Amino acid sequence: MTATLHISTARGGQETLRLVTSAIAQEIARLEMSLSAADRRLVPFETRYAVSSDVFYSLWQPKICLVATTNISNGRASTNCACAYGNAWRICGVCSMSIDAYCGRIKHVCDRFAALPFVVVCEVTFDTRPPDQAYITGRIEWANGSELHWKEYLDASLPHDESKLRYSYHVQDAAKNLLFRYDNALHKPTLPYREHKHIGTDTVLFAPAPTLEDVAQECAHAFGWL
Repeated sequence: MTATLHISTARGGQETLRLVTSAIAQEIARLEMSLSAADRRLVPFETRYAVSSDVFYSLWQPKICLVATTNISNGRASTNCACAYGNAWRICGVCSMSIDAYCGRIKHVCDRFAALPFVVVCEVTFDTRPPDQAYITGRIEWANGSELHWKEYLDASLPHDESKLRYSYHVQDAAKNLLFRYDNALHKPTLPYREHKHIGTDTVLFAPAPTLEDVAQECAHAFGWL
């Protein structure tokens, strides 16, 4: 369903249009982020049963990989794909996402944030490498002068939960002081965990690897825009 809103004002039309457009853009962003949050709540289900929600739904459709087999052991289901795209990222009836699809998802997230009134710059660069690797870098500049710099190095031939080999999501204020950073770089002194979060220059905490959307949302909330 598509709705079209026509706005007509006798005076101050351009300013009214700007305010309404900004309000609508922010509401759309909230709705999309709510959908993303719902997607993240499905992760425990997807992890437990080794199947994505999209694939689970597709099992009710005729377009599934005919060479895939599903095994049930001790109440848990696992799906094995024997087709030419037999890994967790390739597209077939039981597999979830290709490296190209992942890059497309990142671009979609960037496009959504770029349209928001409190985002000044949103840019991303993709360097895909054969056979199934990608190096992604990008930057978001916020209206208050703060910036989010990120980089991800992925190998899609690995299991999904191991495919993000290296990552860094670095958030700094307008004076370039560190606000927080998620990364999995080796730390000195050595930490008992690889994935962690820096808060300012003094605090380091365990933190699972976030997504770009997670960190961008955290910034928008922290700065009071969402």
